[in-house]
Amino acid sequence: MSAQVVAEELRQQLPDLVVGSLCMYGEWFGRPFDNQHRIVDVTVEDDDILVMSFSEGEALRVWSPEWVTADRFELRIDHARGVRWDWYSYGSPHTEEHHKFIDCRIQSDESEQLWLVSVKGSRRLRRRLGANVPAVSIANGLRRELADSPD
Repeated sequence: MSAQVVAEELRQQLPDLVVGSLCMYGEWFGRPFDNQHRIVDVTVEDDDILVMSFSEGEALRVWSPEWVTADRFELRIDHARGVRWDWYSYGSPHTEEHHKFIDCRIQSDESEQLWLVSVKGSRRLRRRLGANVPAVSIANGLRRELADSPD
């Protein structure tokens, strides 16, 4: 499925899309289910990059998104070549000095192991990536709460 098709499908669901916490390749932005991010627009850059804009000025870019599912509980992108989360220090003006980002890219080596290379400001991290870890998950935890509630 192309980024354009994904963007069109997500735009159709915008009023009802999940509001929740962001997890990229198994790493939460903040504490799990502590932040509530609301998608306000979905566009495409360079034919291949899905761009989701959020209510607090954040942007999530997803390169070559594949296997996307979305409902009021979770938005999940199982595969992508990379993900970048841009935001400004919360409570600060949206200026370059307050701009922050996390850039995650997938690399493979000779043994075909997948590696996640993350750049967070000036820090660069590299770790082995599990096969079943989604590239992006935005979840609100309600599905889990509903499943756990007594009938």
